[in-house]
Amino acid sequence: MRTGLKLFGSVFLWNFGLGVSHIVVPLYASHLGFSLVTIGSLFALPVVLQFVLGLLSGATTDRWGGRLTLVLACAAPLAGALIFSVADSLVMMLAGQMAISIGRGVFWPASQSIAAGLEGERSVQMGRLNAS
Repeated sequence: MRTGLKLFGSVFLWNFGLGVSHIVVPLYASHLGFSLVTIGSLFALPVVLQFVLGLLSGATTDRWGGRLTLVLACAAPLAGALIFSVADSLVMMLAGQMAISIGRGVFWPASQSIAAGLEGERSVQMGRLNAS
């Protein structure tokens, strides 16, 4: 159960940080003077990358294991945050969003793999994961 608490706690923190980025990134882009269409593009374009990586990261998780993939998934948004900290152009903002999208696309298959291996009924563990 202790592993489950660690997993569900990290998923909660992941979602919290992701939610904060959904607020801060548009505000920062607005501060830089980007139009509303450009700000919308910052969120729309990386969704394609996230979709493709979501499909590919299942195979990555099977090959490398859930824990290593989860660590890599957490490193990508960190890189995105570092890019955002110095971003002053649309290209830099897109690079930061792409890094965050890489993490989002890889995170869920890895966390689901770990949750599936926890003790107890699999459906209960998946429900706890999604509720985190």
